[in-house]
Amino acid sequence: MNKTNFALIDCNNFYVSCERMFRPDLWQKPVAVLSNNDGCIVARSNELKNLGVVMAAPYFKQKEILDKIGCVIFSSNYTLYNDISNRVMAIIATFFDKIEIYSIDEAFVELPQWSAEEMQEVCMELKNTVWKWLNIPISIGVGPTKTLAKLANEKAKKDGRKDNLYNGYYRVEKNDDLESILATVEIRDVWGIGRKYAKKLTENGIYTAWDFVRADSAWVKKNFSVMGARTQKELTGQTYYGLEEKASRQGIASTRSFGRPVTALKDLMEAVSSYTTIAAQKLRKDGLETNCLSVFLMTNRFKINFVYANLDVKLVQATNSTHVLATEALKLVKKIYKPGLNYAKAGVFLTNLHSQDEVAYSLFESENRDLDKEKRAMTALDTINKKFGRDALKLLSNGIAKPWQMKQTQVSPKITTSWQELMTADS
Repeated sequence: MNKTNFALIDCNNFYVSCERMFRPDLWQKPVAVLSNNDGCIVARSNELKNLGVVMAAPYFKQKEILDKIGCVIFSSNYTLYNDISNRVMAIIATFFDKIEIYSIDEAFVELPQWSAEEMQEVCMELKNTVWKWLNIPISIGVGPTKTLAKLANEKAKKDGRKDNLYNGYYRVEKNDDLESILATVEIRDVWGIGRKYAKKLTENGIYTAWDFVRADSAWVKKNFSVMGARTQKELTGQTYYGLEEKASRQGIASTRSFGRPVTALKDLMEAVSSYTTIAAQKLRKDGLETNCLSVFLMTNRFKINFVYANLDVKLVQATNSTHVLATEALKLVKKIYKPGLNYAKAGVFLTNLHSQDEVAYSLFESENRDLDKEKRAMTALDTINKKFGRDALKLLSNGIAKPWQMKQTQVSPKITTSWQELMTADS
């Protein structure tokens, strides 16, 4: 008999909670965090949700009402959010041996074969520890499958917001009255059911998770593939998805919208060089290398004569060197660039990724490149930037003034990662 239980640990309103860490005056007040270039609302405090402000609403359309209710607005501060995420995950790792970091604010863990009381006790201890050390509230959902754990997490979070009934913890058992639980879950809210599938399911009279469980399994498999069939079984407590403790990346993307239209080739090259630097850092952090790089440039898609252009290159030798990748990316920018266009966004994609320990080296490049020297240089680069802050040491091609940077008019300080932005006490 399978007694495995999974827990999904999710940070509540994560971006907002990060902004509140060093601003206790913001607790119990409406707070919103905006997307790149201060475009849309991407995170809302519970107070803002309760006032009916919707997710992804354009900021300019909501500004008047947000000002009226006294909402505090922040531009996205991804440096801060990534650092706090790493700290949360490090705490989780001290409680559980098997962990899958699912996103910046979510992690699945596999629980030992504990009793119900032990599971709740340890999960509540974790919840209290994260709150005590970081002031980040979390919700924990436990279930015999990852799909049910995700569902339990949503119940702990939503019901807890109303009356603190579950205190941020909820557990679903295989022998529970699943009908009473699943009948309250809309099909679009089931983990693994995307918007496209949800639309098709509702068109066929399937509106809730319970409707989905009761649907003919052969019909589900035929219309929604093996993945849909497995999701259906997982909702009944049959485990199909285990932890991916070292999830393999299919690719790495580094893209940004510009703070203003960019026309000069020099500015585009600086931007792409900076984005390539970020992507290369992610490669090295994950112990990966790539031999396929793609660059795109685009104008504003909402204006007439929209232009999107991209090129890619396959490298003879796989690498994670910032210098090598940036050099190739800049060559592509020069080929793509068209004078007279107002570019609004650019990006870099790295694909065909492999573990740096598994990459076979080319015989044809060994004479032209000192691979060991490149690795030492990148290790030194990462060490210096980790100690003194991001971009303490960088390629000259990344630029200095960076007039193309995305607009962040209300960004908070990078308190945990920059010496220059540390909080100070007034004398």
